[in-house]
Amino acid sequence: MSYLEAHPDHDHLTLLVQVTEGMKYLHNHDLPIVHADICGANILVMDDLRCHLADFGLSLFMESQALNGSWMDKGCIRWLAPKYMDANLFN
Repeated sequence: MSYLEAHPDHDHLTLLVQVTEGMKYLHNHDLPIVHADICGANILVMDDLRCHLADFGLSLFMESQALNGSWMDKGCIRWLAPKYMDANLFN
């Protein structure tokens, strides 16, 4: 978040599109990868203003591990998807 705070006039939509492109890249592998800890601190803005995802310490390969909640206490709850807060909202 410090980049956005220091550059409030930068196009936020462009940054969001780049992050979603990175997530799409991870999810489209033959063995999809779930980052599991997307937050401002894990998005690096390079000198050319391209965004890169970082910190894959909580990442999961979808076929090798189910999303059973065992990793949920390790990420940032502020950035947790709503469906993991209350599964009944999305059933």
